[in-house]
Amino acid sequence: MVVFANYLDKVKTYFNFSKEEINGLVVSIIIIGFIVSFRDWVITPEGGLDSFITLRNIFNGIIVAGLVLLIYESAHRLTAIGKGFEIKSKLWWPGIIVGLILAFATKGWLWLIIAPSVFIHHLHVHRLGHFRYGRNLLENGFICLAGPVAMIVFAFIVKILLIYLPANVLLLKTLYVSLWFAAVNMLPIPPLDGSRVFFMPGGPLIYAYSFFTVVGLAIFLALPITQLGSVLLLLLGGLVVGVLGWFYVLQRVMK
Repeated sequence: MVVFANYLDKVKTYFNFSKEEINGLVVSIIIIGFIVSFRDWVITPEGGLDSFITLRNIFNGIIVAGLVLLIYESAHRLTAIGKGFEIKSKLWWPGIIVGLILAFATKGWLWLIIAPSVFIHHLHVHRLGHFRYGRNLLENGFICLAGPVAMIVFAFIVKILLIYLPANVLLLKTLYVSLWFAAVNMLPIPPLDGSRVFFMPGGPLIYAYSFFTVVGLAIFLALPITQLGSVLLLLLGGLVVGVLGWFYVLQRVMK
């Protein structure tokens, strides 16, 4: 109980977002909401844009993007605080701009939805007694991996809800956005989370298992299956993809 109380106290102290972070998150949420709703724009029989339905769909996209980003960034923060670090996030403009260009170029068929960049700061007092006291690649990797993992867990919960509410369009959009968000941010491109996982001790092998597991789970959970037993099998399928990806990279490394 003492340890948990100490953790809650650290969360109250270090979880809050700064004004600059809030501004960056708001911009990210609006643009990501615009991107994921691009294909939902409605054209009238006369060839014009149905502004009411289109704006409603954009608003729904922004709501979904806000929920996904809040969970994603919270997972980073809660994990970092537990390890004695503090997270600061910053809007990554190149990724946002490229995402917008791709949305227009592909008419919304390809989403490049990227989370804000994560900066990890050392909390000197709260790291006392920890092995490898300062910042290190191992802790950085685990903190950044928390985001994609949280997205997969959230997507699984949404998938279960869709079993009982199969006609809920907003839930379906939330499922696809969360899965795509997890997979894209596992790419080994700085400053995405995948680049931090790639440079963890263990190198390509840890990254290979993490990447292929997240991508495998994203693919399987996106399948239109609505039976609970089958959904559980989808989780197993994603884990198998992770093992196969790890084994493939291991064979390449051993050569």
